[in-house]
Amino acid sequence: MVGAPKVGTVQEDAAAGTSAVPYPANILVNDLLVLACSCNSLSLYTLPTGFTSVATHSLAADTALPDLFLAIKFAVGGESGTLTVTHPTAIAWSQ
Repeated sequence: MVGAPKVGTVQEDAAAGTSAVPYPANILVNDLLVLACSCNSLSLYTLPTGFTSVATHSLAADTALPDLFLAIKFAVGGESGTLTVTHPTAIAWSQ
């Protein structure tokens, strides 16, 4: 049986740097955590520990359109606080 999804936060950071992404509440063992980020460059993302990149989309010829990456992690249970994503330009993210 699959439980109801737990939705985290959607946020936009206006500059390059590091973003603190909060975990959703009440994470259980083997919950699938999905991290989605959009930025104008895929080249310098640093994923949080334990996350695996599963999809990227880049329009390298058009820097006005955002690139996208998705990363996943199966929870060990009880994850809380924030995780860190490092990015080269402004970013929008969701978990």
